[in-house]
Amino acid sequence: MKKIFKIAGIAFVSLMVLGGSAAFATSTTHSDLKGNKKEKVENYVANYVKEEKFSGSILVLQEGKVILDQSYGKADKDDNLSFSNDDLFPVGSLTKSMTAIAILQLEEQGKLSVNDSLSKYFPDLPNSKKITLHQLLNHTSGYIDFLDAKQIIKNYTKPHTDEEILNSFKNEPVVSEPGEKFAYINTGYYLLGKIIEQVSGVDYATYLEKNIFDKAGLDHTFILNDETMTKVKVKGYENGKLAEQIHPSLLFASGNVLSTKEDMVKYLSAIDSNKLITPEQREKMHSFTTKVNLLGIGYGYGWYVANGPMSFYEKMHAHGGSLPGLRVGVNHYQDQDLSIIIFSNIGSEWIYSKLMNGITSILFDKRQWFFHSL
Repeated sequence: MKKIFKIAGIAFVSLMVLGGSAAFATSTTHSDLKGNKKEKVENYVANYVKEEKFSGSILVLQEGKVILDQSYGKADKDDNLSFSNDDLFPVGSLTKSMTAIAILQLEEQGKLSVNDSLSKYFPDLPNSKKITLHQLLNHTSGYIDFLDAKQIIKNYTKPHTDEEILNSFKNEPVVSEPGEKFAYINTGYYLLGKIIEQVSGVDYATYLEKNIFDKAGLDHTFILNDETMTKVKVKGYENGKLAEQIHPSLLFASGNVLSTKEDMVKYLSAIDSNKLITPEQREKMHSFTTKVNLLGIGYGYGWYVANGPMSFYEKMHAHGGSLPGLRVGVNHYQDQDLSIIIFSNIGSEWIYSKLMNGITSILFDKRQWFFHSL
């Protein structure tokens, strides 16, 4: 279970040690596929689904036109329910971008600053005088991931209080000095969610519903709780077996949103059109604030960002999400007006990069290299 927690949101940035000319020779232009780009994408995905036994749902939208909107396989094997295009799905760590937007909205209003010290809100936490909200947002705080704590892992299906969550990491040694290096964790976004509540005066769920869901017109997006979970027909599977889910109290501002593919596209559009934050704050969110790997992937606020080999030398922001048995991937190329959303229930460790980048390679008419499958 610890492995599931650690890969949440980061599978597509996996980095292989580069060595040997043979590795670099592995590439394709998808010249074997016939037809126009839309038909090539359809054929590529159909082949992938057959070869990889993929089950899930995919939406590809470019310049306002649907390239692909299809669902495959079973959402619930026990009840023999097939995936459908409008399925509600736990989007996991895509929630982090919404938390980042909430922080930036409050900064616009003069209620906080990303340069604020964490000690302003949590004076008793270790290193809180050294850590800024900026470092919580870009995963450079140096804290451990509270989801790795033994007391959390052994009871991950049960509700946890704020006190229990704070106690799970506050007495643990930091793994690095603030700002020293990137380390993807959920602790920072848990704390950011609590700061949103302190500053706004309302609970996190209410804040997101009013300031993000409503403003972006997300009619089929909800906060995950015992009530809304009953709306979800999709079940997650690990190695073919039904997976037990993490309790919503542990997900909070790092992973507790439910949505649909269509609403995810509306969400991306609302960001692009400045409905949620100003252009200046949007640029801050999508800026390369810290290096993630050697292939040019960086992290902004709630998004991975790239404009190098991994993104076909196009400006991209993206994120993944993982819960037991469930996987989500969202890639958005703003300059090309391309959005790709993938939902799947074939395992939290499934790496969607090959599928995602294969589609992108076809639409951009650019060569897909071996590292695009990492």
